[in-house]
Amino acid sequence: MNGESKTERSYLQLKEIIGARQSIGEITGWLSGKPAARAAFRVRSENLAKINRALWNKTQFRKIEGELCEIKWKADGIQWRVAGFDHKGFFVMVLGFMHKQKIYDPPGWKETAKRRIKEVKNGQWGCIEYHHL
Repeated sequence: MNGESKTERSYLQLKEIIGARQSIGEITGWLSGKPAARAAFRVRSENLAKINRALWNKTQFRKIEGELCEIKWKADGIQWRVAGFDHKGFFVMVLGFMHKQKIYDPPGWKETAKRRIKEVKNGQWGCIEYHHL
């Protein structure tokens, strides 16, 4: 794969988690009632998909801890985030959250994201390709 690891690709390809009884993915559902955030995320993710990962900066994408990373963007005066990890050639999004000043919504987002990463690896969540609305 031209020097790329099997779990990390140079260009962004997205998947999102979906529960057994859900009809839409976790991130699709989270962004569905947030048109400005959804539009800004579409722009961010489409731009990242065109640029080699080595050129991404911390205002766009940041490694948080271990394999946990975040895609970052702004809309409506709020900093929006999607937490995820590299898995089988995709960036798998496990949780959406917001950050304004020092307040995170939902609280405990990091622990939830880490738990979901383990659950994805254990087969407790399905993964589907992410399609912008």
